[in-house]
Amino acid sequence: MKKLFILFIFIIGSHLLSAQQKSINLDIETLFGGDIETVVVSEQKDEVSFRDKERGKYYYSQAQELIANRSYESAIVMLSKSLKKEKNKKELLQLRANAYTETGKFGKAKKDYKKALRVAPDDAVLNYNYASNLVKLGKYKESIKYYTKAVENKENYLLAYQGRAAANTMSKRYKDAINDYNQVIDINSFFIAAYKGRGIARSLLSEYDRAITDFSFYIESEPTDAQAFYFRGLAHSSLDEMGRACNDFNKAATLGSYAARIELKKVCGVGTNFR
Repeated sequence: MKKLFILFIFIIGSHLLSAQQKSINLDIETLFGGDIETVVVSEQKDEVSFRDKERGKYYYSQAQELIANRSYESAIVMLSKSLKKEKNKKELLQLRANAYTETGKFGKAKKDYKKALRVAPDDAVLNYNYASNLVKLGKYKESIKYYTKAVENKENYLLAYQGRAAANTMSKRYKDAINDYNQVIDINSFFIAAYKGRGIARSLLSEYDRAITDFSFYIESEPTDAQAFYFRGLAHSSLDEMGRACNDFNKAATLGSYAARIELKKVCGVGTNFR
């Protein structure tokens, strides 16, 4: 499994918190709990002689080595040559889509994933990868369909549940998101990012007490996450627990949260001199 760099996609999710209008600034990376992962699946390489240079499997073998060395542009060239030999081979299309994703060419990756899905519509990893590509394109509602196919075709597919939870949150389907985060935690109770994601979804449903419990559990394992302190501070503020809210905003600001500095000044009446 290989982590891909992520294109940051920012949206504003506004929600009425207590008597004031506050906003929670969300990005998809926050809800995933890190980089959106693309699962690289490749077959075992065959030993290929120089006589086979013009054959598609030679290019495929070379592409695998290039991807292992993170030479994605060169891998795309090799895979494109191989696809001229075998236009509809799922493994080639999926691997080139992965390489396109690595280079930020999400539109081209989408085309390859769609072609591969026509060949193997029930492949769980392929559906997951395509859904994650759609997320990078900001197509959250569409991605939910393919995350769903992934979990239907692979039991306890934690990454797909986590991805669908994030996409549900970004689509303002907060109850569905909570259900998916619950599934993640049932599969692996140590997958700590799910608690933060569930806390955000609960905050957006005004379930502040339960959100605080989730944020607190998360912070025990991730005590330097400024965002988690900031979100917990918002939840405390919504319950008029201003002492606790200001403590969290102060901690978040110390850890580098600009939004927390604003809350400190506006809600707590504290000047900020953080660098």
